[in-house]
Amino acid sequence: MSTAKTILQSHHVLEQALFSNSPLLKKLDQFNLLDKDTSANRLYLPVKGYLADDLDTSPHRGRTRSSYTDGVMDYLEGLGETRDGRAALENDLAALQRVSARVERFRDTLKVALINGDAFATTPDGMTDAEANAVNRKLYSRFAQYDVDHAAQINSLKLMGGIESEWSAVIRSDSRVSRVIDEIYGAPSNLVRGSSKVDMPAREVAGRMEMRLAISDAVKAGRLTLSESTTAQVRRVLLDDLPEIDGAARGFYDLTSTPLGNYKPVSQRGFVTMDLLIGEASASQLVRSGGLLASGADAILTTRRISEHLQQGNGTAAQSEFNHAVARSGGGWLGGMATASVIGTSSFVPAAVIAADALFMSKAFDKGADLLDNRAVYQQKDNAGVQWKFDGNNWQRQARMENSAAGPGVATEHSVGASYEKARELGAKASVSAVELALKAAPAPQDPFNLPARGDEANGFGNPNWHRDAQTQQWTRQIKTDVVGANDRGVYETQTATPERAAELNQQAVQRIEDNIAHGKAAIAASYLENRAATRASDFVPLVPDAVEAARARPDAILGSDNVLYQRDDAGTWSHQGRVAQGNMALELEATRKIQQPSIEVLDRTVAALEARPAPTNAEMNRNEVRHGYASAGISPSPQWMEAIELATARTRAEHGITGATMQQLAPAVEGNAGESRAITHYQVGADGVAHPVATTTTEELRAAWQEVSALAAQPTQQPGPLQADPLQPGGADYALHQQIRAGVAALDAQHGRAPDAVSDRMTASLLVLAKENDLSRVDQVALSAATGHQPAGHTVFLVKGDVSSPPFTLATMTTDRAVTTPVEVSMQRYQQMNQEAQQQSAARQVEQQAQEGRVQGMGRE
Repeated sequence: MSTAKTILQSHHVLEQALFSNSPLLKKLDQFNLLDKDTSANRLYLPVKGYLADDLDTSPHRGRTRSSYTDGVMDYLEGLGETRDGRAALENDLAALQRVSARVERFRDTLKVALINGDAFATTPDGMTDAEANAVNRKLYSRFAQYDVDHAAQINSLKLMGGIESEWSAVIRSDSRVSRVIDEIYGAPSNLVRGSSKVDMPAREVAGRMEMRLAISDAVKAGRLTLSESTTAQVRRVLLDDLPEIDGAARGFYDLTSTPLGNYKPVSQRGFVTMDLLIGEASASQLVRSGGLLASGADAILTTRRISEHLQQGNGTAAQSEFNHAVARSGGGWLGGMATASVIGTSSFVPAAVIAADALFMSKAFDKGADLLDNRAVYQQKDNAGVQWKFDGNNWQRQARMENSAAGPGVATEHSVGASYEKARELGAKASVSAVELALKAAPAPQDPFNLPARGDEANGFGNPNWHRDAQTQQWTRQIKTDVVGANDRGVYETQTATPERAAELNQQAVQRIEDNIAHGKAAIAASYLENRAATRASDFVPLVPDAVEAARARPDAILGSDNVLYQRDDAGTWSHQGRVAQGNMALELEATRKIQQPSIEVLDRTVAALEARPAPTNAEMNRNEVRHGYASAGISPSPQWMEAIELATARTRAEHGITGATMQQLAPAVEGNAGESRAITHYQVGADGVAHPVATTTTEELRAAWQEVSALAAQPTQQPGPLQADPLQPGGADYALHQQIRAGVAALDAQHGRAPDAVSDRMTASLLVLAKENDLSRVDQVALSAATGHQPAGHTVFLVKGDVSSPPFTLATMTTDRAVTTPVEVSMQRYQQMNQEAQQQSAARQVEQQAQEGRVQGMGRE
């Protein structure tokens, strides 16, 4: 039954998933000091927005607002960092009891805020999400004062019995009681969503009887006074007009015949519904951040490592890294480097990065894949029908080129590397081949409502899976209890999950839905779409491949665990070729839709941002071509060398009157000259189809340009002002950056139960230098690496700019050992040196830009 047919929904004030995600709540739960399902942590709230408005309280439907959850997590994390919090996490019983009392007070205060409409679990009618978030954040910003201002109301919660406490938002006043009873009369809906142990009428009886008991308790305690008309309404609706149910069911629910000490409130009986599933998902950072369709940092870094092995010709190491990555992930694919690499640039993505992303996607889901068996991806024909092959650094083909050593006019076959534009074209085609292979190999989604039992749940006759019963909405399984007769015929009974076990199974169901999204066809399609936008592949492949269009995530088309694609109509009904999804399949599809929606929104924004980048200028295209040529030779010129190379090659083109497209070839590496100053031969294709050498930029010319650029850099146009030597001081150019890094290191300390010390200071200083070396303008997260097949957890420390669950983002890395052992003084000296070099380079670039503009104007072109 959907929440649309329910008047009131039970809300966990401290959400259920937080008891798994918060170390402090887990510890309190472990010591039986705090129960997530206790009535003190439950509150009935209206499902319908108009009813919540009439009651002046929070509504509760669908996913909990992230601002609500974040405020609770911030409080718990802050409490965990106090002296008592740290002691509690170390199992200090006295500290645990003090912390428990503080958490209970926080919970009760938040409960009162929900009752009063000063906090919102979900967005009310007439409010935007942003407005609801603003109300929640305002509450958390003055939470201590709110506690003081409402102390009497908060304290009264402690005096209530469990059932009255759960119903306190509804029965707080005569007008609220009357309004809810009017709703019962006016809408064909169940009062509450309760246990499905018996039929619907019995469930409705349970809800009404509980409301009657809550009212009775409140009146007896003097907390509620009813008018005569409301009293008559209560008697008629909550007693006289109860639905007809059979005697067994009435006995189960009738509070007058069941000892109250043995009575379990309806809200605390185990079941699985859409709202419980979405409630579980709302506490997931990956779901809330919209990261289910994004490539994570681990996948990107693994792709980078394997790509480096391939470029170095080390196939064995690449294959080993790939095998370990697949083992860690349990399936799925790697990649994401192309999208990540465009941060801070407008156009250049190395050909090796594009090809590596394509290769790894093509091996998706193939745990026994031979990484070097890459013919399907690494051999491509361009739009002219010419065959190319990728060699780990660049695309190569055979071409007839004039060989000066063999004599004038003699053309011979040579292996020629692709230009940057040609490499982009071939990379785009390789990506299409890869995504089609990956989509073909992707497994069907797994059924989230057919889950394996725990090992300790077995008996001598087996251990069958748990299934969600679509009729009762509970987790059940058929267990064999005995054998009888000559043929040992089995005796079976239905086992129903306890509320605690049902909560665990709900979490597992949500995790399976998340896994289906993150490792399914929709995520493969999302990765391709991001890659396509990042590399501007539409320049060469104008249309998105049909297989991607069919697989891309949409809110109204979802692949079910039966491997059938269902469509959703405007009424919310899922169907396939006229066959309507029912029961568990309908719930699976709707839950998947809700859980993946934030990720679809993030994907759409990411792709739109990538596609909105301006096209590269002529100068950028020339620079990309040069960078590509050196990258193909395994060389990464420094920024100063790039200026020198561009200066020298521009002079060569001007001296020889070269216009139009050219191919460039570096001279072979020789002893003493294996780097940036290797001579560059410029080729142009003639009418005969042969590439002829038209000019050479010599080693001497490159070195002369280097000397010139270096000299310009050493002669700044103005005297630099005093350096801000200490980034710790407010007002310094990097003060904010340093504070972000220091906060990230402090967060790592807290996660590992450490107090900040000299090690923290050394890591902070080292990471400041790392951020400057990688041109990071800000740092959003400091993180340690997970364990891999080669290194233990924490071997590497990452600086993250952006959100790894929402590309594009930037990563910078160094070994943790180096970060924590480099003296602060050494790091600060390096920091000051980089500041001086940056000022000199900036001055040199200004001088060179002025000189180049003069040359261009003199040549009358570009």
